[in-house]
Amino acid sequence: MNFHKHLADLDNVHDDVAETFAASVVNRVSEWAVVNGFPSIVRDPTPAAQVTEVRRYLAEAIAATRATETLATDALVDLATAAELLGYKPAGLRKIVKAGKIRFVQNGRGPIRFRREWIDEYIQASKPVKVERSPSQRRPAIPKSSVPGFDPSRFKR
Repeated sequence: MNFHKHLADLDNVHDDVAETFAASVVNRVSEWAVVNGFPSIVRDPTPAAQVTEVRRYLAEAIAATRATETLATDALVDLATAAELLGYKPAGLRKIVKAGKIRFVQNGRGPIRFRREWIDEYIQASKPVKVERSPSQRRPAIPKSSVPGFDPSRFKR
């Protein structure tokens, strides 16, 4: 849906029919949001609406759709965004790329890019595995002393 076209149409509409036209824009965008899975921008049908409120609503719709466009699974993510998703600094992610621990794509000397699924694969592969020790391998607990720095088990009686 072309939200910018709706904004331009709101600017060009005559003042006598502005509220009715603004309501029709809200209703169309809301119906589109229901069909395309954007529940945050769905509004109840309305017979009239303030033009300024509809402009804010369209800005909210633009922001909501841009957020999902950047997180699309087929879209390539740049190094800085991937580093942010993984909780690394870009320099740290470069080291991981250089070590060959994560899949990436690079055209010549261009920017390094990742698919979301490759980032998810790296996260799954990097999860720590809890090692269960047998009783003979368990480390004994450190004895607690009531006096700091004094261990009575070290002295002979």
